[in-house]
Amino acid sequence: MSLLTHLHSYTRRDATADAMAGVLTAAVLVPQALAFAALAGLPPQAGLYASVLPPLAYALAGGSRVMAVGPVSVASLMVASALADVAGDSARIEAAALLALLVAGIFLLAGLLRAGTLINFISSPVLHGFTSGAAILITLSQLPALLGLTKGSFSIQPAVAALGLGSLALLYGWQWACARWAAHPHHNQHRNAAFTLLGRAAPLAAVMLATLAVVVWHLDGTGGVPVTGLVTSAWPAQFGQVFMHQPLFGQPGAGQAPGVDAGSLRTLAPAAALIALIAYVESAAIAKVFAARDGETVNPNRELLALSGANLAAAASGTMPVAGGFSRTAVNAEAGARTQIATIVTVILLVAASALLSGIIALMPRAALAAVIIAGVVKLIDWHEPLRLWRYDRAEASVFLTTALLTVAVDIEWGLLTGLALSLLWRVWKARSPLPTPATSLPASRACHLKGTKNDL
Repeated sequence: MSLLTHLHSYTRRDATADAMAGVLTAAVLVPQALAFAALAGLPPQAGLYASVLPPLAYALAGGSRVMAVGPVSVASLMVASALADVAGDSARIEAAALLALLVAGIFLLAGLLRAGTLINFISSPVLHGFTSGAAILITLSQLPALLGLTKGSFSIQPAVAALGLGSLALLYGWQWACARWAAHPHHNQHRNAAFTLLGRAAPLAAVMLATLAVVVWHLDGTGGVPVTGLVTSAWPAQFGQVFMHQPLFGQPGAGQAPGVDAGSLRTLAPAAALIALIAYVESAAIAKVFAARDGETVNPNRELLALSGANLAAAASGTMPVAGGFSRTAVNAEAGARTQIATIVTVILLVAASALLSGIIALMPRAALAAVIIAGVVKLIDWHEPLRLWRYDRAEASVFLTTALLTVAVDIEWGLLTGLALSLLWRVWKARSPLPTPATSLPASRACHLKGTKNDL
Protein backbone atom coordinates (compact mmCIF):
# COMPACT_ATOMS: atom_id res chain seq x y z
CA MET A 1 0.00 0.00 0.00
CA SER A 2 1.18 3.52 -0.72
CA LEU A 3 1.70 6.32 1.77
CA LEU A 4 -1.50 8.04 0.64
CA THR A 5 -3.47 4.86 1.40
CA HIS A 6 -2.00 4.63 4.90
CA LEU A 7 -2.93 8.24 5.67
CA HIS A 8 -6.65 7.42 5.54
CA SER A 9 -6.36 5.57 8.87
CA TYR A 10 -3.41 7.49 10.33
CA THR A 11 -3.57 8.11 14.10
CA ARG A 12 -1.69 10.16 16.69
CA ARG A 13 -0.08 6.96 17.95
CA ASP A 14 1.18 6.25 14.42
CA ALA A 15 2.60 9.78 14.22
CA THR A 16 4.48 9.37 17.51
CA ALA A 17 5.97 6.04 16.41
CA ASP A 18 6.96 7.41 13.01
CA ALA A 19 8.61 10.46 14.56
CA MET A 20 10.73 8.32 16.91
CA ALA A 21 11.73 5.95 14.10
CA GLY A 22 12.63 8.89 11.86
CA VAL A 23 14.95 10.35 14.50
CA LEU A 24 16.79 7.07 15.09
CA THR A 25 17.12 6.31 11.37
CA ALA A 26 18.54 9.78 10.73
CA ALA A 27 21.18 9.16 13.39
CA VAL A 28 22.31 6.00 11.56
CA LEU A 29 21.99 7.51 8.09
CA VAL A 30 24.36 10.50 8.40
CA PRO A 31 27.63 8.53 8.88
CA GLN A 32 26.51 5.86 6.40
CA ALA A 33 25.70 8.40 3.69
CA LEU A 34 29.10 10.07 4.02
CA ALA A 35 30.88 6.70 4.08
CA PHE A 36 29.13 5.37 0.98
CA ALA A 37 29.87 8.56 -0.95
CA ALA A 38 33.56 8.09 -0.14
CA LEU A 39 33.33 4.45 -1.25
CA ALA A 40 31.85 5.57 -4.59
CA GLY A 41 34.70 8.06 -5.04
CA LEU A 42 32.31 11.03 -4.88
CA PRO A 43 32.30 14.18 -2.72
CA PRO A 44 30.71 13.56 0.72
CA GLN A 45 27.61 15.61 -0.03
CA ALA A 46 26.68 13.10 -2.76
CA GLY A 47 25.75 10.65 -0.02
CA LEU A 48 23.55 13.25 1.63
CA TYR A 49 21.89 14.18 -1.68
CA ALA A 50 21.12 10.48 -2.24
CA SER A 51 19.29 10.45 1.09
CA VAL A 52 16.85 13.33 0.47
CA LEU A 53 14.75 13.24 -2.71
CA PRO A 54 15.16 9.50 -3.55
CA PRO A 55 13.60 8.21 -0.29
CA LEU A 56 10.82 10.76 -0.63
CA ALA A 57 10.09 9.48 -4.13
CA TYR A 58 9.96 5.90 -2.87
CA ALA A 59 7.77 6.95 0.07
CA LEU A 60 5.11 8.20 -2.34
CA ALA A 61 5.09 5.20 -4.65
CA GLY A 62 6.63 2.20 -2.86
CA GLY A 63 4.69 -0.67 -1.35
CA SER A 64 6.80 -1.17 1.79
CA ARG A 65 5.76 0.70 4.93
CA VAL A 66 9.28 0.81 6.38
CA MET A 67 11.91 0.33 3.68
CA ALA A 68 14.62 3.01 3.78
CA VAL A 69 15.99 3.86 0.33
CA GLY A 70 19.37 5.52 -0.17
CA PRO A 71 23.04 4.82 -0.93
CA VAL A 72 24.23 1.25 -0.24
CA SER A 73 27.67 -0.33 -0.13
CA VAL A 74 27.90 -2.74 -3.07
CA ALA A 75 26.13 -0.34 -5.44
CA SER A 76 28.56 2.38 -4.30
CA LEU A 77 31.49 0.11 -5.13
CA MET A 78 29.99 -0.59 -8.55
CA VAL A 79 29.64 3.16 -9.13
CA ALA A 80 33.32 3.63 -8.24
CA SER A 81 34.27 0.90 -10.72
CA ALA A 82 32.10 2.39 -13.48
CA LEU A 83 33.64 5.84 -12.96
CA ALA A 84 37.25 4.67 -12.73
CA ASP A 85 38.19 6.54 -15.96
CA VAL A 86 36.35 9.77 -15.08
CA ALA A 87 38.56 12.48 -13.58
CA GLY A 88 37.45 15.47 -11.51
CA ASP A 89 34.66 15.84 -8.95
CA SER A 90 32.22 17.65 -11.24
CA ALA A 91 32.63 15.10 -14.05
CA ARG A 92 32.26 12.18 -11.61
CA ILE A 93 29.11 13.72 -10.14
CA GLU A 94 27.63 14.08 -13.64
CA ALA A 95 28.59 10.50 -14.48
CA ALA A 96 27.06 9.19 -11.25
CA ALA A 97 23.85 11.12 -11.96
CA LEU A 98 23.77 9.70 -15.48
CA LEU A 99 24.17 6.21 -14.00
CA ALA A 100 21.19 6.91 -11.75
CA LEU A 101 19.19 8.10 -14.76
CA LEU A 102 20.03 4.93 -16.70
CA VAL A 103 19.15 2.75 -13.69
CA ALA A 104 15.82 4.59 -13.42
CA GLY A 105 15.13 3.88 -17.09
CA ILE A 106 15.97 0.20 -16.69
CA PHE A 107 13.67 -0.10 -13.67
CA LEU A 108 10.89 1.69 -15.53
CA LEU A 109 11.17 -0.58 -18.57
CA ALA A 110 11.30 -3.71 -16.39
CA GLY A 111 8.27 -2.53 -14.42
CA LEU A 112 6.24 -1.82 -17.54
CA LEU A 113 7.17 -5.26 -18.89
CA ARG A 114 6.18 -6.79 -15.53
CA ALA A 115 9.58 -8.43 -15.19
CA GLY A 116 9.67 -8.43 -11.38
CA THR A 117 9.30 -12.20 -11.08
CA LEU A 118 12.44 -12.80 -13.15
CA ILE A 119 14.42 -12.29 -9.93
CA ASN A 120 13.61 -15.89 -8.99
CA PHE A 121 15.76 -17.18 -11.87
CA ILE A 122 18.98 -15.77 -10.36
CA SER A 123 20.60 -18.59 -8.40
CA SER A 124 21.65 -18.36 -4.78
CA PRO A 125 25.34 -19.29 -5.45
CA VAL A 126 25.71 -16.37 -7.87
CA LEU A 127 24.20 -13.85 -5.47
CA HIS A 128 26.10 -15.08 -2.43
CA GLY A 129 29.34 -15.42 -4.38
CA PHE A 130 29.03 -11.92 -5.78
CA THR A 131 28.13 -10.25 -2.49
CA SER A 132 30.91 -12.12 -0.67
CA GLY A 133 33.47 -11.12 -3.30
CA ALA A 134 32.24 -7.52 -3.32
CA ALA A 135 32.42 -7.38 0.47
CA ILE A 136 36.03 -8.58 0.41
CA LEU A 137 36.86 -6.05 -2.30
CA ILE A 138 35.22 -3.22 -0.34
CA THR A 139 37.12 -4.19 2.80
CA LEU A 140 40.44 -4.17 0.94
CA SER A 141 39.62 -0.83 -0.68
CA GLN A 142 39.06 0.77 2.73
CA LEU A 143 42.31 -0.36 4.36
CA PRO A 144 44.33 2.67 3.15
CA ALA A 145 41.80 5.07 4.67
CA LEU A 146 41.51 2.97 7.84
CA LEU A 147 45.28 2.75 8.47
CA GLY A 148 46.54 5.89 6.77
CA LEU A 149 48.52 3.97 4.16
CA THR A 150 50.20 6.24 1.64
CA LYS A 151 49.98 5.46 -2.06
CA GLY A 152 52.79 3.18 -3.24
CA SER A 153 53.99 2.58 0.31
CA PHE A 154 53.16 0.37 3.28
CA SER A 155 53.96 3.02 5.89
CA ILE A 156 51.14 3.56 8.36
CA GLN A 157 50.21 6.93 9.85
CA PRO A 158 49.92 6.26 13.61
CA ALA A 159 47.22 8.84 14.32
CA VAL A 160 45.04 7.66 11.43
CA ALA A 161 45.49 3.99 12.31
CA ALA A 162 44.66 4.68 15.96
CA LEU A 163 41.40 6.40 14.99
CA GLY A 164 40.49 3.78 12.39
CA LEU A 165 41.26 0.68 14.44
CA GLY A 166 39.85 2.31 17.57
CA SER A 167 36.58 3.05 15.75
CA LEU A 168 36.45 -0.51 14.42
CA ALA A 169 37.04 -1.94 17.91
CA LEU A 170 34.36 0.33 19.36
CA LEU A 171 31.89 -0.73 16.67
CA TYR A 172 32.37 -4.44 17.35
CA GLY A 173 32.54 -4.01 21.12
CA TRP A 174 29.43 -1.84 21.25
CA GLN A 175 27.44 -4.20 19.03
CA TRP A 176 28.60 -7.28 20.95
CA ALA A 177 27.68 -5.77 24.31
CA CYS A 178 24.27 -4.58 23.11
CA ALA A 179 23.51 -7.94 21.48
CA ARG A 180 24.42 -9.72 24.70
CA TRP A 181 22.19 -7.45 26.78
CA ALA A 182 19.39 -7.70 24.22
CA ALA A 183 19.42 -11.49 24.63
CA HIS A 184 19.46 -11.35 28.45
CA PRO A 185 16.79 -13.78 29.71
CA HIS A 186 15.82 -11.60 32.70
CA HIS A 187 15.03 -8.49 30.64
CA ASN A 188 11.56 -7.75 29.41
CA GLN A 189 10.72 -7.46 25.73
CA HIS A 190 10.84 -3.66 25.64
CA ARG A 191 14.27 -3.52 27.29
CA ASN A 192 15.67 -6.10 24.88
CA ALA A 193 14.30 -4.11 21.93
CA ALA A 194 15.91 -0.95 23.33
CA PHE A 195 19.31 -2.66 23.51
CA THR A 196 18.88 -3.93 19.96
CA LEU A 197 18.27 -0.38 18.73
CA LEU A 198 21.16 0.92 20.80
CA GLY A 199 23.43 -1.61 19.11
CA ARG A 200 22.44 -0.30 15.70
CA ALA A 201 23.52 3.20 16.77
CA ALA A 202 27.13 1.99 17.03
CA PRO A 203 28.23 3.68 13.74
CA LEU A 204 27.09 7.09 14.97
CA ALA A 205 28.80 6.60 18.33
CA ALA A 206 32.06 5.52 16.73
CA VAL A 207 32.13 8.41 14.25
CA MET A 208 31.19 11.04 16.84
CA LEU A 209 33.85 9.87 19.32
CA ALA A 210 36.46 9.86 16.58
CA THR A 211 35.36 13.35 15.56
CA LEU A 212 35.64 14.48 19.19
CA ALA A 213 39.22 13.17 19.26
CA VAL A 214 40.03 15.15 16.10
CA VAL A 215 38.61 18.33 17.65
CA VAL A 216 40.26 17.96 21.07
CA TRP A 217 43.73 17.07 19.80
CA HIS A 218 43.57 19.02 16.51
CA LEU A 219 44.45 15.85 14.62
CA ASP A 220 43.34 17.24 11.27
CA GLY A 221 46.30 19.61 11.44
CA THR A 222 49.08 18.30 13.66
CA GLY A 223 48.24 14.63 13.20
CA GLY A 224 47.65 14.80 9.47
CA VAL A 225 44.35 12.94 9.80
CA PRO A 226 42.20 13.21 6.63
CA VAL A 227 38.72 14.50 7.43
CA THR A 228 35.49 14.78 5.46
CA GLY A 229 35.94 18.46 4.69
CA LEU A 230 33.37 21.12 3.96
CA VAL A 231 29.97 19.64 3.11
CA THR A 232 27.29 21.73 1.44
CA SER A 233 23.70 21.57 2.60
CA ALA A 234 21.63 18.54 1.61
CA TRP A 235 19.18 20.96 -0.01
CA PRO A 236 21.56 22.15 -2.74
CA ALA A 237 20.84 24.90 -5.22
CA GLN A 238 22.07 22.69 -8.05
CA PHE A 239 19.14 20.25 -7.85
CA GLY A 240 17.94 19.76 -11.39
CA GLN A 241 21.09 21.28 -12.92
CA VAL A 242 23.03 18.10 -13.68
CA PHE A 243 24.16 17.32 -17.24
CA MET A 244 24.81 20.99 -17.93
CA HIS A 245 28.60 20.88 -18.30
CA GLN A 246 31.02 19.19 -20.67
CA PRO A 247 30.43 15.64 -21.96
CA LEU A 248 31.73 12.87 -19.74
CA PHE A 249 33.40 10.77 -22.40
CA GLY A 250 34.52 12.83 -25.38
CA GLN A 251 32.91 15.70 -27.28
CA PRO A 252 29.18 15.70 -28.10
CA GLY A 253 28.08 15.39 -31.65
CA ALA A 254 25.89 17.84 -33.52
CA GLY A 255 22.57 18.43 -31.85
CA GLN A 256 23.49 16.57 -28.67
CA ALA A 257 23.06 18.04 -25.22
CA PRO A 258 26.34 18.60 -23.40
CA GLY A 259 27.05 16.02 -20.69
CA VAL A 260 24.65 13.38 -22.09
CA ASP A 261 26.30 12.35 -25.34
CA ALA A 262 25.91 8.94 -26.98
CA GLY A 263 29.42 7.91 -25.93
CA SER A 264 28.59 8.47 -22.27
CA LEU A 265 25.45 6.36 -22.56
CA ARG A 266 27.24 3.50 -24.32
CA THR A 267 30.04 3.53 -21.77
CA LEU A 268 27.85 3.56 -18.66
CA ALA A 269 24.90 1.43 -19.84
CA PRO A 270 26.43 -2.01 -18.99
CA ALA A 271 27.38 -0.87 -15.50
CA ALA A 272 23.92 0.64 -15.02
CA ALA A 273 22.27 -2.67 -15.94
CA LEU A 274 24.32 -4.57 -13.34
CA ILE A 275 23.73 -1.93 -10.68
CA ALA A 276 20.00 -2.12 -11.39
CA LEU A 277 20.09 -5.91 -11.06
CA ILE A 278 21.83 -5.90 -7.69
CA ALA A 279 19.80 -2.96 -6.40
CA TYR A 280 16.52 -4.67 -7.28
CA VAL A 281 17.52 -8.04 -5.83
CA GLU A 282 18.35 -6.50 -2.48
CA SER A 283 15.47 -4.02 -2.40
CA ALA A 284 12.85 -6.63 -3.33
CA ALA A 285 14.15 -9.04 -0.70
CA ILE A 286 14.08 -6.36 2.00
CA ALA A 287 10.56 -5.29 1.06
CA LYS A 288 9.32 -8.89 1.17
CA VAL A 289 10.96 -9.65 4.52
CA PHE A 290 9.39 -6.72 6.32
CA ALA A 291 6.05 -7.01 4.53
CA ALA A 292 5.80 -10.65 5.62
CA ARG A 293 6.52 -9.59 9.20
CA ASP A 294 3.48 -7.28 9.07
CA GLY A 295 1.27 -9.80 7.28
CA GLU A 296 1.31 -7.84 4.01
CA THR A 297 2.42 -8.52 0.46
CA VAL A 298 4.60 -6.54 -1.93
CA ASN A 299 4.04 -6.31 -5.67
CA PRO A 300 7.47 -6.82 -7.32
CA ASN A 301 6.51 -4.88 -10.45
CA ARG A 302 5.31 -1.95 -8.38
CA GLU A 303 8.64 -1.99 -6.52
CA LEU A 304 10.41 -1.68 -9.86
CA LEU A 305 8.41 1.45 -10.68
CA ALA A 306 8.98 2.91 -7.20
CA LEU A 307 12.73 2.30 -7.47
CA SER A 308 12.63 3.91 -10.90
CA GLY A 309 11.17 7.03 -9.33
CA ALA A 310 13.75 7.00 -6.54
CA ASN A 311 16.65 6.77 -9.00
CA LEU A 312 15.12 9.43 -11.22
CA ALA A 313 15.09 11.66 -8.12
CA ALA A 314 18.75 10.72 -7.53
CA ALA A 315 19.64 11.77 -11.06
CA ALA A 316 17.80 15.07 -10.63
CA SER A 317 19.70 15.59 -7.37
CA GLY A 318 23.06 15.07 -9.05
CA THR A 319 23.97 11.96 -7.11
CA MET A 320 24.48 8.20 -7.46
CA PRO A 321 22.03 5.29 -7.85
CA VAL A 322 20.08 4.23 -4.76
CA ALA A 323 18.43 1.09 -3.41
CA GLY A 324 16.83 -0.27 -0.27
CA GLY A 325 19.28 -0.61 2.64
CA PHE A 326 18.79 -3.41 5.14
CA SER A 327 20.43 -1.89 8.22
CA ARG A 328 18.57 1.41 7.91
CA THR A 329 15.31 -0.43 7.20
CA ALA A 330 15.89 -2.63 10.24
CA VAL A 331 16.46 0.41 12.45
CA ASN A 332 13.35 2.05 11.01
CA ALA A 333 11.23 -1.05 11.63
CA GLU A 334 12.60 -1.87 15.09
CA ALA A 335 12.11 1.73 16.17
CA GLY A 336 8.41 1.26 15.49
CA ALA A 337 7.85 2.96 12.12
CA ARG A 338 4.25 2.55 11.00
CA THR A 339 4.37 4.27 7.61
CA GLN A 340 6.71 6.13 5.26
CA ILE A 341 6.04 9.28 7.31
CA ALA A 342 9.08 8.08 9.27
CA THR A 343 11.13 8.53 6.10
CA ILE A 344 9.89 12.10 5.74
CA VAL A 345 10.98 12.81 9.34
CA THR A 346 14.39 11.30 8.59
CA VAL A 347 14.82 13.49 5.51
CA ILE A 348 13.86 16.66 7.39
CA LEU A 349 16.38 15.91 10.14
CA LEU A 350 19.09 15.06 7.60
CA VAL A 351 18.62 18.38 5.80
CA ALA A 352 18.66 20.22 9.12
CA ALA A 353 21.79 18.40 10.30
CA SER A 354 23.66 19.14 7.07
CA ALA A 355 22.81 22.83 7.42
CA LEU A 356 23.32 23.28 11.18
CA LEU A 357 26.09 20.76 11.89
CA SER A 358 28.23 21.23 8.79
CA GLY A 359 31.19 22.22 10.96
CA ILE A 360 31.08 18.94 12.89
CA ILE A 361 30.49 16.88 9.75
CA ALA A 362 33.51 18.54 8.11
CA LEU A 363 35.77 17.19 10.91
CA MET A 364 34.59 13.58 10.75
CA PRO A 365 37.75 11.50 10.12
CA ARG A 366 37.72 9.37 7.00
CA ALA A 367 39.32 6.55 9.00
CA ALA A 368 36.18 6.29 11.16
CA LEU A 369 33.96 6.28 8.07
CA ALA A 370 36.11 3.49 6.63
CA ALA A 371 35.57 1.55 9.87
CA VAL A 372 31.79 1.97 9.47
CA ILE A 373 31.97 0.54 5.95
CA ILE A 374 34.19 -2.40 6.93
CA ALA A 375 32.09 -3.33 9.96
CA GLY A 376 29.00 -3.37 7.77
CA VAL A 377 30.23 -5.29 4.74
CA VAL A 378 32.24 -7.97 6.59
CA LYS A 379 28.88 -9.44 7.62
CA LEU A 380 28.12 -10.04 3.95
CA ILE A 381 31.03 -12.45 3.48
CA ASP A 382 29.49 -15.92 3.52
CA TRP A 383 32.13 -18.36 4.72
CA HIS A 384 29.73 -21.29 5.22
CA GLU A 385 27.84 -21.34 1.90
CA PRO A 386 30.70 -22.70 -0.28
CA LEU A 387 31.39 -25.48 2.26
CA ARG A 388 27.73 -26.44 2.37
CA LEU A 389 27.47 -26.40 -1.41
CA TRP A 390 30.65 -28.45 -1.79
CA ARG A 391 29.10 -31.26 0.25
CA TYR A 392 25.89 -31.39 -1.80
CA ASP A 393 26.56 -29.92 -5.23
CA ARG A 394 30.14 -29.20 -6.26
CA ALA A 395 29.12 -27.54 -9.51
CA GLU A 396 27.16 -24.88 -7.64
CA ALA A 397 30.02 -24.52 -5.17
CA SER A 398 32.27 -23.86 -8.16
CA VAL A 399 29.85 -21.19 -9.40
CA PHE A 400 30.00 -19.51 -5.98
CA LEU A 401 33.81 -19.61 -5.79
CA THR A 402 34.32 -18.53 -9.40
CA THR A 403 31.97 -15.57 -8.98
CA ALA A 404 33.61 -14.49 -5.72
CA LEU A 405 37.21 -14.89 -6.95
CA LEU A 406 36.62 -13.07 -10.25
CA THR A 407 34.85 -10.28 -8.40
CA VAL A 408 37.88 -9.77 -6.15
CA ALA A 409 40.71 -10.49 -8.59
CA VAL A 410 39.41 -9.19 -11.93
CA ASP A 411 36.38 -6.91 -11.87
CA ILE A 412 33.00 -6.81 -10.16
CA GLU A 413 31.12 -6.71 -13.46
CA TRP A 414 33.05 -9.68 -14.89
CA GLY A 415 32.54 -11.60 -11.66
CA LEU A 416 28.78 -11.14 -11.75
CA LEU A 417 28.40 -11.78 -15.49
CA THR A 418 30.58 -14.89 -15.39
CA GLY A 419 28.63 -16.23 -12.42
CA LEU A 420 25.32 -15.65 -14.19
CA ALA A 421 26.60 -17.38 -17.34
CA LEU A 422 27.95 -20.40 -15.43
CA SER A 423 24.74 -20.69 -13.42
CA LEU A 424 22.64 -20.62 -16.60
CA LEU A 425 24.81 -23.25 -18.28
CA TRP A 426 24.61 -25.47 -15.19
CA ARG A 427 20.83 -25.19 -15.10
CA VAL A 428 20.56 -26.07 -18.79
CA TRP A 429 22.86 -29.07 -18.30
CA LYS A 430 20.87 -30.31 -15.30
CA ALA A 431 17.61 -29.91 -17.21
CA ARG A 432 18.96 -32.08 -20.05
CA SER A 433 20.68 -34.63 -17.79
CA PRO A 434 18.78 -37.92 -17.30
CA LEU A 435 20.28 -38.36 -13.82
CA PRO A 436 18.60 -36.72 -10.82
CA THR A 437 20.67 -34.10 -9.06
CA PRO A 438 20.20 -32.71 -5.56
CA ALA A 439 18.23 -29.50 -5.42
CA THR A 440 20.40 -27.36 -3.22
CA SER A 441 19.87 -23.94 -4.75
CA LEU A 442 17.43 -21.54 -3.24
CA PRO A 443 15.41 -19.04 -5.22
CA ALA A 444 17.16 -15.69 -5.17
CA SER A 445 14.37 -14.00 -3.24
CA ARG A 446 14.35 -16.66 -0.50
CA ALA A 447 18.14 -16.75 -0.42
CA CYS A 448 18.21 -13.02 0.22
CA HIS A 449 15.65 -13.48 2.97
CA LEU A 450 17.85 -15.98 4.74
CA LYS A 451 21.30 -14.51 4.26
CA GLY A 452 21.76 -11.75 1.78
CA THR A 453 20.03 -9.00 3.71
CA LYS A 454 22.33 -8.86 6.70
CA ASN A 455 23.45 -5.38 5.89
CA ASP A 456 23.33 -2.76 3.22
CA LEU A 457 24.46 -3.96 -0.17
